[in-house]
Amino acid sequence: MIKLLLRLIAVTRLASKRLWNHPGLTVLALLGIIFAVAMVNSASFFAKAVDQVILDQELAAFSKMTGRPAFSTSIYTFSSARVPISLRDAENLSTNHVAATLSGEVGLPVRYTGLEVHSGNMMLRSKEGASYTKTEQDYLESTDVVYIEGVADEMEILDGDPMDEDGVSGDVLDVWMHTRMAEKMGINVGEEFKLGVNIVSPAVTIRVRGFWQAKDVTSEFWFENPDATLQNKLLVRRQDYINHIEPIVPGKTWFVNWHIILDENEVRPDKTVQYIEGFERSIVIINKFLPEARINTPPLDPLKSFVQRGNTLTILLLGFNLPAFGFLLYFLVLTSAIIARWQVRETATLVSRGMRSSSILTLTMVEELILFILGTPIGIAVGMGLAQLMGQTASFLTFVQRDPLPTTLRGITIPMTLVALFITMMARILPAIQATRQSLIDVERERARPQRSPFWYRAYLDFILLIPTVYAYRQLTRYGTLALLVRDKPEDLYQDPLLILVPALAIITFALLTLRIFPLIMRAIDVIASLTPWATPHLALRQLGRESQAYINPLLLVIVSLALGVYTISMAASLDQWLVDRMYYRAGTDLAFSVYLPDTTSSGPPEATTPVTGEWIPLPTQFEALEGVAKATRVGNYSMSTALPASGNINGRFIAVDRADFSQVGWFRYDFANEPLGGLMNQLALWPNAVLVPEKLFAENHLQIGDEINLLVSINYEFSVSTPFKVAGTYRYFPTVYDDKIAFIGNLDYLTFYIGMVVPHDIWIRLKDGATGDQVVKQIPKLRVLPGVVRDAPAMIQAEQAKFERVGVFGTLSVGFLAAVVMAAMGLLIYTYASLHDRIRRFTILRAVGLQRRQISMQVIMEYLFLTSFGAIAGSLIGAGASHFFVPLFRVTGEKGVPLPTLIPVIAQDKVAQLVVVFVAFIVLSEVVVIARALSQRAYTMLKGVWG
Repeated sequence: MIKLLLRLIAVTRLASKRLWNHPGLTVLALLGIIFAVAMVNSASFFAKAVDQVILDQELAAFSKMTGRPAFSTSIYTFSSARVPISLRDAENLSTNHVAATLSGEVGLPVRYTGLEVHSGNMMLRSKEGASYTKTEQDYLESTDVVYIEGVADEMEILDGDPMDEDGVSGDVLDVWMHTRMAEKMGINVGEEFKLGVNIVSPAVTIRVRGFWQAKDVTSEFWFENPDATLQNKLLVRRQDYINHIEPIVPGKTWFVNWHIILDENEVRPDKTVQYIEGFERSIVIINKFLPEARINTPPLDPLKSFVQRGNTLTILLLGFNLPAFGFLLYFLVLTSAIIARWQVRETATLVSRGMRSSSILTLTMVEELILFILGTPIGIAVGMGLAQLMGQTASFLTFVQRDPLPTTLRGITIPMTLVALFITMMARILPAIQATRQSLIDVERERARPQRSPFWYRAYLDFILLIPTVYAYRQLTRYGTLALLVRDKPEDLYQDPLLILVPALAIITFALLTLRIFPLIMRAIDVIASLTPWATPHLALRQLGRESQAYINPLLLVIVSLALGVYTISMAASLDQWLVDRMYYRAGTDLAFSVYLPDTTSSGPPEATTPVTGEWIPLPTQFEALEGVAKATRVGNYSMSTALPASGNINGRFIAVDRADFSQVGWFRYDFANEPLGGLMNQLALWPNAVLVPEKLFAENHLQIGDEINLLVSINYEFSVSTPFKVAGTYRYFPTVYDDKIAFIGNLDYLTFYIGMVVPHDIWIRLKDGATGDQVVKQIPKLRVLPGVVRDAPAMIQAEQAKFERVGVFGTLSVGFLAAVVMAAMGLLIYTYASLHDRIRRFTILRAVGLQRRQISMQVIMEYLFLTSFGAIAGSLIGAGASHFFVPLFRVTGEKGVPLPTLIPVIAQDKVAQLVVVFVAFIVLSEVVVIARALSQRAYTMLKGVWG
């Protein structure tokens, strides 16, 4: 045991020295591990933090609506003579059974338990001798005697004596009356009354000891507003209820209510489903010992809403983060392979001097473990920082100041972290195993001129990967969108994870195919090099031509990272534009609203009314006079029915437009029809009763332009139009028209002419630059009308942009893109560092035979400038192709189904050009710095560094 421990200490010292002697490479390798751990955990940190924020939002909204803590609920039941429940029974059930069951099933501790029992309706009668009575049997009021545990501290006594909860009444029962009841009945403190279940039942004498109201109606003590629910009830003390009320009530009590507040400070988003099931299960269990018990307003709706939003966020983060994660794993493998290749001479030297293969593997593993120990905690911290950065995202690479997210260590995803570290370890161990089988001569021969192509090249992995790529693309195309992969829960995505990874898979596959032609280009370059008379270009081209295989790994890193960057930029630009398109498609224009007349007959605030006809609606020119309005038009939206040979009976919509103005106001996109919007409006001018019909309906029923269709258009309950309409044209999509209802587009003036009066209609408005819909809506009452349902496209866009689902998408895209660029740069730096260390002997010889340092530097710079340029061109083309094919398939919003209109991929050429220029400049500049530093030593110093 001691021997093994000493051996481990010795190996650890050797590994530490090995890492220490190459600080540049060690730091780069450490940064790779830090980024790996950070990237793996950043999405999880973000998701967990956002889950907490969303859950808090849902619970806060529910609490605001109910006026109670979100996890405040009540269990209630009704007593009867057949199954009586006394006050003592209710107390026994309170904590030991009801609250304990609810707490145990839901999984949250109990913060408060309250008990409330009611006697049920009782008759309040005047007492004999009262000044305002005629007979002893005079009925005054129906009331209810209530005992509430601990109520005395929550009562504000306005007149009379405070309630002493431990006190006991004598022959006359002390009661406390709400001040509103006292004011209504004109009762004074100290007056006595009779109280009984009915006129003939035994009655008890009661005395009003005080008038009260709630100290604070918002206190957690109250389940409902007591000044509303208890104003006609009489409060009594515990022992008084037992002594005086239970004997005259058939079931001892009529209604028993347990007010229970669970501690929401212990709520965790990942247990939301458990809470929902717990509430549903608890009432089933309580009914076993308390039949007919019911639960009142548990927070099921906000919890279910959170689950839906949480599922959406999970889908979004999985869909948009997995390609970046795939690139991360590739980066780990590649950088580990580069480092292992750099160490292969050292490994061969150690083996040649007697070190066993097992010792080599142990040394490699210890080196990685040291890096893991140093890099993992830093990576976790960086991951939390990246999650915070994601939370500040407004759009792609655009950040705003928001409240920091509540990130905690609960967001660590241990399995994925272990997977990343395991892949890193194996990427170092496998080359080390291979290196132990090589002699020093084999290593030098391989370095002088590589004898073998990469494994993927020899195994035709690029052609093999075409099969799953094509399969995944066809499958995803069949679904139409990633959103439709999920039917019940986010885990449905894992049924075919290849469909999520297909963009990254396609990028890597086509990058590998591109690199298959790279050696052919390099051979041509080698021929050109033999014709070049200048030393520097000759050496650079010869190096590229004869050692092309050595450049494949770093070149692959450049191509993949740039392709992923172009794809990410295009994805972000496409989603940004799709958001605008979806909101304008939903609104139809900048601002749309229905119009109502204010009700002036009521003495209260004005209320909206809808007249039968529309003569009272102001003209569009009157709306255009409002500040901020550029153009206004009338649009009618009515129900419609018809029957067609192939489609059968159709119930849909009839959208009536003012064709002269609509093209200047309505929002339209080029792919919505074969004609622009102005052309469609011109088609409506062919006939007064012209209509536009959906292309699909037009084709299914073999319609022709000029065909007549009988439509029944219902204007309202008073008027309808039943007449033939002529088909004037077709459309694919039209603003506000969705798949749930077929819509025909027609002329508003025709309906007005047919009925003989102006039909009711909405107003659509195009805003001036800088104007807001809210400013215009506030001015509408000037026209003596009120706006109804308002659709404000810019405001809708702003609201959507603030949703955490969208923040998560663009945060993931931004962080993933930045990480990809950083990882690619780090990979190239690692390769350059290792490559220059291997070539330092050649540079020394070249210096010795007369080449200047400047010439050697230019040689290496030319090499990397060519490689980077080749990678930039190939990466840009592959990224643009991936964007064209895959971006439309990643339409995920959280809405049910796939919202219209379709997503059109946007290749952000200006941003792509900036990316390529900045990337190439950064890489070349980094290479210049590394090369200048490597070649800054004198020749004898370099030789000493090589041979010792």
